[in-house]
Amino acid sequence: MRGVPTVQAETDADELRALQRRAYGRDGILTDAETRRLRELEDARRSPVTPPAVETRVDSSPEQPSPAPADVPDDAGGHAVVDAPEPEAITEDRRSFSTVRRVLRRYRVGVSALAVMTVALGVGIGGALFATRADGIALSAAQQERRDALAAADFDSGSLLAVAQDEDALAWYATKDDGGVVCLILDIGDRSQSNCLPTGDIGRGLSVSFPVPIDDPEDDTRSLGGVSATMLVSTAGEPMVALQRRSMSSTSSSQFAGAERARAEELADEGFAFSLTIVGSFRTQPVWVGDRVSERGEVEKCLIIDAGDLTTCESPSDAWESGIDARIDGVGGAEVGSTVLEARFTRWQTPYLVIGEASASPGAPQDTVRVEAPPGDPIVVEPPGRDSDG
Repeated sequence: MRGVPTVQAETDADELRALQRRAYGRDGILTDAETRRLRELEDARRSPVTPPAVETRVDSSPEQPSPAPADVPDDAGGHAVVDAPEPEAITEDRRSFSTVRRVLRRYRVGVSALAVMTVALGVGIGGALFATRADGIALSAAQQERRDALAAADFDSGSLLAVAQDEDALAWYATKDDGGVVCLILDIGDRSQSNCLPTGDIGRGLSVSFPVPIDDPEDDTRSLGGVSATMLVSTAGEPMVALQRRSMSSTSSSQFAGAERARAEELADEGFAFSLTIVGSFRTQPVWVGDRVSERGEVEKCLIIDAGDLTTCESPSDAWESGIDARIDGVGGAEVGSTVLEARFTRWQTPYLVIGEASASPGAPQDTVRVEAPPGDPIVVEPPGRDSDG
């Protein structure tokens, strides 16, 4: 007759161990129904034959001796009864478990709330720093007209944004070809310079810079400064632009040697004291590129060809976009030809020299050709075939 409850005890023991693992294990959580079931199984385990003895045990005084455990045959699953812990210990464990579970629940709620607040704060800060600001820069009337003029250019509709401003310097962002080309435009007063690259080629960013004149009230001479704009594009396609101003120190002639040093000092006296560099040679004499401030107070970037005693200047924006070119004419027999020298610039605005020969054309009657020859005075040459009777 005792075999049936023994089988039930073995089944309950398995369930008890499973519930205890879930309750007392790491991150253990039980439902209310599972908690009640665990309590029932623990009560049944403490007294599998006579359950009321648990209640008697709890209410007994300390001096009352503990009742002897009931005898259970070895084949009746006695391990479920012999290893039963003391009721007081189990009661205390259950109380401790309940307390820990309440603490863990409060802790989990606190951690969840903290995580939500942290994520929200991060999103807010990121949006404030890097989000596109449609109306973040207050534009003057002149800047609004400039915006309208740029919007009417070949940029994508709605892509033009004012992204950075520092005094009279204003940087714009725009795209072309349905977003396939990204552009950075830098305005300083009524001057402007832009740089555009395909979207796949802007890993290192875009930059635009050009010199500006600086008036020193304590010095009659004019010096040069520079303003640069650097743009990076985030993975979300948002432009991030920084503007920087700097002063440009005069070029030291000590970097040149011999006749080139003397020539550099002469050019410095002519106003080419900044960014003066040799980009090549023509007819064994150096070819220079340098900046100066014109009599109108505007910055010029110039190509200086010593062999032809020729100086050609352009605005920095035109020079960077189209280069600076000059022609040196010459005569070869009955053929008139020209050598073309052009200063071009890389995307990083580094100058380099390109020399080419213009196609020769036959000399026509009445043509006058200016030829540079020692000692440097122009000589008028009548090409062969000209009728002397006029």
